[in-house]
Amino acid sequence: MLFLSSLLLASASLAAAAPSRRSSSCKAHAVSLPTNSNGTPLPSPPAGLSLKYIGLGHGYQNYTCATAGSSPVATGALAILYDALPLYPGHSPSSLSLSSWLALPAAALSTPIALNLSPFTPHVALSAEGASVSPFPASPAPLSLTHSLPAIGKHFFDATGTPNFFVGPHDHMVATKLAAQNAPSDAPTGPHGEAAVTWLYLGDKGNSTGLSAVYRVETAAGQAHECTQAGEDSSVYAAFYFFYGAK
Repeated sequence: MLFLSSLLLASASLAAAAPSRRSSSCKAHAVSLPTNSNGTPLPSPPAGLSLKYIGLGHGYQNYTCATAGSSPVATGALAILYDALPLYPGHSPSSLSLSSWLALPAAALSTPIALNLSPFTPHVALSAEGASVSPFPASPAPLSLTHSLPAIGKHFFDATGTPNFFVGPHDHMVATKLAAQNAPSDAPTGPHGEAAVTWLYLGDKGNSTGLSAVYRVETAAGQAHECTQAGEDSSVYAAFYFFYGAK
């Protein structure tokens, strides 16, 4: 059976991941994009752009299965974005150590997902692809981990299958995938053993405001379950999103 019950999970037993295969140049008051050694690295941020936000995304990766035994097809994602920039090592008085900061996506997996999802309605109807019911609360509560992380935005796929990010008071990214890299082999897994989704580099597809590039890194869980019947399914996930805009 499909793990539709994932929509109701408020907590899960997680396999924690060691950050030994990841690196990040954490100089005081400087922020560097994380890298990993599993395959070809993602391209560096384009010249002329600067970091504007680091969002900790927490939500669902959505999939559909044509039949039992078929390969699941990704149909989008839903996530609330929380402000992780003040916690970046050496960046502010509230900064965490590198190991504690890298552990935030895995820690988020064991917390409730703050989306308006009904257990009586297939999640595809709430996927922001022409849905009449908004999955995003008007004022999401902060994410409570080692620190309280306020919500700064949301991520969803629109009716054309295009990833969208609304961050801060005015910034909006309409994105297209430019590059992908496998997550580290020791990346955190989900409550049913779901592997981590790929790291991504996304560029501006057009009509974006204030943002030109976004990276999805330090992913935790999110890969699809096996298709045991036809229908839709969701997997919980978390990841850091690094947002860049013009200087």
